[in-house]
Amino acid sequence: ALADDNITSCRMAVAPMAARLRWLWLTLLCAVVTDGSGDIKESGVNAASGSKRIAWIGNSYTFFHDLPRMVTSIAASATPAVNFTHVQVTPGGSSLFQHANMSTSMGKDTYSMLTSAAAKPDYVVLQDQSETAGGGRNEDAHCLVPGLARNLSLAALRSFYPTLISEAGAVPVLYSTWGRRDPQTDDAVNKDLYTDFEVMTRLTTEGYQMYRAALDTATSTPGWTKTAPCGAAFEVVYNQTTDPLKTGSQFYNLYNEGSAGHGGHPSPEGSYMIACVFFMTLTGQSPVGLPWAPPGIDAPERAMLQQAAHDAVAAE
Repeated sequence: ALADDNITSCRMAVAPMAARLRWLWLTLLCAVVTDGSGDIKESGVNAASGSKRIAWIGNSYTFFHDLPRMVTSIAASATPAVNFTHVQVTPGGSSLFQHANMSTSMGKDTYSMLTSAAAKPDYVVLQDQSETAGGGRNEDAHCLVPGLARNLSLAALRSFYPTLISEAGAVPVLYSTWGRRDPQTDDAVNKDLYTDFEVMTRLTTEGYQMYRAALDTATSTPGWTKTAPCGAAFEVVYNQTTDPLKTGSQFYNLYNEGSAGHGGHPSPEGSYMIACVFFMTLTGQSPVGLPWAPPGIDAPERAMLQQAAHDAVAAE
């Protein structure tokens, strides 16, 4: 039996199925989203004619630099334009199994977003806490036994998400993330498991492959789930950079500087590349040559990031 206090506190973060059923009546009447602070607010986004709505479930890897709005802006710059709107529940540090905990406000917000007629998503993006998919210890949820947090997310992906997403008529899209730039200095609790960027990215990618299998198996629908290979795009840039850990290199600049970069958080350049991955994953169209990029990203850098995103998705 697992009796470690860390395991107990981790398990307390997940409501049992009976508790989930007791909370089903708590669906809210309007779509809600969380901003970067985790506060609840009205979406305020009206779907344009012919638009597709994306529901984002994740954490700071999603709300940094307003990734959902970046995806919308990139899509709007395509010819012909692609219209996306979005809602999101993305409190910092949250895990997929915590989003499925109906005894918390976050779990109820996630449930409401997936079931509200006002929100009605076409795509549901699922992004786990960055240490979790690779089988690491999840500091944010106090799951300090390797693999435990991933098992909890896998359980949620088999029981909580498939019915809600399929009943909404939506398609699940896994946001497959990347390794820390240098896990030895930026992930002390997992440095025995995540020895470097390449190892952490490989293990994380393998974890998201397990997530995809769990979703597809739960619905007996092979190929139902899409994967946005964002970690693979980071690998493309890593492999084409002569000295990737050198300050100022193309790969180095995919991460935020200073405390904002702790935890592998992307820079504006990193978020833009991720947005390009999502654009191609959702539309099947290459981002190469699209005109939109946020301020501060010049034409050569825009082209490099678009090409890295294209290469990663094309290899998926």
